[in-house]
Amino acid sequence: MNELALVILTPTLVKNHDFVFLMDEFNRNKFNVAALMKKELSREDLQLYFKDLIPKFHDLDCLEPEFAKGESVIMVLEKSRAVEDAAELIGKSSVKMNCDWEK
Repeated sequence: MNELALVILTPTLVKNHDFVFLMDEFNRNKFNVAALMKKELSREDLQLYFKDLIPKFHDLDCLEPEFAKGESVIMVLEKSRAVEDAAELIGKSSVKMNCDWEK
């Protein structure tokens, strides 16, 4: 039985094209892409997608400026154990930004 995992990539990753590397990792790990959409997310969209995680893990006031930068990529991935495998893959994939080196 396959599970579905919802993955939202930030506009920063989309603009600098680093999301291609994450998509390649999902492909190598045998995920099926069930849906793919590029969309600008409003505050209401963020509340909908992150409602279970606010305020425990995410602060909407911190998320909103990042997602206001442009369009995000929203993916639905399919695989048995999709949620656990996607979380593990995203956790070990680290895309470095210029600001990471300035700290």
